[in-house]
Amino acid sequence: MRRRSRLSMLFCFYSIAVVWCFSMPSFLLAYPESQTLTQEFLSGSPLGTRIAILEDATATMTLQNVLSAQETAWKRSEKLSPAFGFTSSAYWVRFSVTNPQPYPIEWLLEIGYPMLDSITVFVLESGVYVQRSTGDHFSFAHRDMEYRNCILTLNEKPTSERTYYLRFRTTSSMNLPLTAWSQAAFTQHLSREQIIIGLYYGAIIVMLLYNFTLFLGMRDVNYLFYVLFIAGQIMYQFTLNGLSFQYLWRDAVWWGNICLPMFMGFATFWAMFFARSFLNSKQNAPLFERLYQVFLPLIAASAGLALVLPYSWSIRITTFLAMISSPLLVINAAIEWRSGFEPAKYFFISWVAFITGVVLYTLKTFGLLPSNLFTNLTIQIGSLLQVVLLSLALVGKYNVMRRKYYKAQQDLIKAQITSYEAERAKQESEIYRLRNVELAQAYRDVEEQRVEMELLNRSLRELNDEKNEFLGIVAHDLKNPLSNISMLAKVLHEEAQTLSPTEVREFSGDIQTASGRMFDLITNLLDVNAIENKAVRLTPIPFDLTEVAQYVASDYRGRAEAKQISIHFEIPPENTMVFADKSSTIQILDNLVSNAIKYSPPEKHIYLRLRKQDNAVLVEVQDEGQGLTDEDKRKLFGKFARLSAQPTGGEHSTGLGLSIAKKLAIAMNGDIWCESEFGNGAKFVVKLPAMSVVYEHFPNGGD
Repeated sequence: MRRRSRLSMLFCFYSIAVVWCFSMPSFLLAYPESQTLTQEFLSGSPLGTRIAILEDATATMTLQNVLSAQETAWKRSEKLSPAFGFTSSAYWVRFSVTNPQPYPIEWLLEIGYPMLDSITVFVLESGVYVQRSTGDHFSFAHRDMEYRNCILTLNEKPTSERTYYLRFRTTSSMNLPLTAWSQAAFTQHLSREQIIIGLYYGAIIVMLLYNFTLFLGMRDVNYLFYVLFIAGQIMYQFTLNGLSFQYLWRDAVWWGNICLPMFMGFATFWAMFFARSFLNSKQNAPLFERLYQVFLPLIAASAGLALVLPYSWSIRITTFLAMISSPLLVINAAIEWRSGFEPAKYFFISWVAFITGVVLYTLKTFGLLPSNLFTNLTIQIGSLLQVVLLSLALVGKYNVMRRKYYKAQQDLIKAQITSYEAERAKQESEIYRLRNVELAQAYRDVEEQRVEMELLNRSLRELNDEKNEFLGIVAHDLKNPLSNISMLAKVLHEEAQTLSPTEVREFSGDIQTASGRMFDLITNLLDVNAIENKAVRLTPIPFDLTEVAQYVASDYRGRAEAKQISIHFEIPPENTMVFADKSSTIQILDNLVSNAIKYSPPEKHIYLRLRKQDNAVLVEVQDEGQGLTDEDKRKLFGKFARLSAQPTGGEHSTGLGLSIAKKLAIAMNGDIWCESEFGNGAKFVVKLPAMSVVYEHFPNGGD
């Protein structure tokens, strides 16, 4: 009797706490100062304490009435999220913002309660107030932004101050959570929110499908009642969060405004029906059984009447019945738990978790708790814990029944088993186990051999494909210059007596150019082969990278001037001594500077920069050429890479230079990479170890 008295006192405290939260005052008599639009303010700052509120008890005031109202009629809110419960009044909100910047600022105002019927904002434009309306009494396409909550897009002129007036009217609970966002901050917030909401509803739906599958397999009606409760809970939360209006019935305004109390009643009905069946109140708690027989028809009627009654009535009725039902189920579960029914423990904890989540969210709404990721998700966390724990309760009840059944079966079997049969079963089990071990080992051996053969076949196919590609490219790149040489040699041979000295020099020069291209290709092929076969012996020594870069820049200055290209050299004040192979470094920089000139249009600039970074020295070669596409960057350092960019002066490229440079840089414990946007040139960065680094091992030899 004393325990039931304590539970009754807990129920009374729960009801008083909820009523107290919804009846608290949420404003002071001071007018807030104008809010400056800073990046910090537009990162999701609540406006609750920065606004003034005027109550229109008759809901008949116009903007002119509001503008001429006495200042004492306005009251400053002291809550981060002002709330006034169920009311027939309209509420006006006033706040001012200042843009101190010399450029316009676009910002977003989020009204974080999707059940508001009508939201009208009045904006002063050129001396005239322009109004825009939104809310759940308008189709979803009427909104400024595709989002579950109402978003108002506002624009502030440079170095200006403006006062906004907003009118709110609803038959639901009057909650005014206003938040200021920049476009970028809201996008980040939306990305995080979508992940959390997706995980939440994904987990709830998985639990629904899991328990429905158990119902189909076990034919236990408790699972069916539980699945119906989860379905109602999903639709209630989906509607309360504004997601059903966004995704399910965007244009069904009437249905969107009446379905919330129906879903609330549906979820409450099946929650009570599930509790009645699960806790077996007919046998274990006759008093609660009589209460259930009274409340179940009332809850079912409230859900059905939500289709015909005014929303303001139906939401109050279903909310009241839900507030009464939750502690009723908790008290019943607590009594059953104390009576020795172990699964009732999970039932009790699940409903306590859900009620705790609701209370914490209510306290956050009224500013008694800080607004953060946890407090904003307490209802979702509580409901998810509730669903999981109720599933555990069902499993627990099933295990209790299964243990009783198994115990009876075990007693029967023990009475019939003889010692001979037990020994025989043991021997057969051992033989079977040994056979399975041998088969499993044989299967593993075969599987390992199969995997090994697949890897070898794949490697052979890749090598064959690379060989075919290599032969095709080399044949193509050697065929053209050989054809030119053959043709020019034939002309010289047959027309030697008739050709002028100028034509002879021209033809011989063409032969020299074609043979040079062949020589470059063969040299690069030999370099690639030597590097891949580790036949190149690198000799790392300390040297000043600045001197090498200046040498390469000076060597190519004449070729650059021929295309009217300027080479600019930037030297850092820090020490640029590196520990690397000097000739390989010259070869890398030679290739990068040559490419920069080759792919740059005339009258452009090339920049060579050196800088120190941690234990390395970086060389940057930047041009103003055509730049690289994303596809180019993916195959940039491959052999015979064919890129979209083309030489601007008819120069030739073997497609091997960057591949050689990459391999040499890595062989010297360095690296090379490219940073480029198509149409904006390219920047190649070479990274080499600084002299200060102590090497424990240097590949390919070295001092």
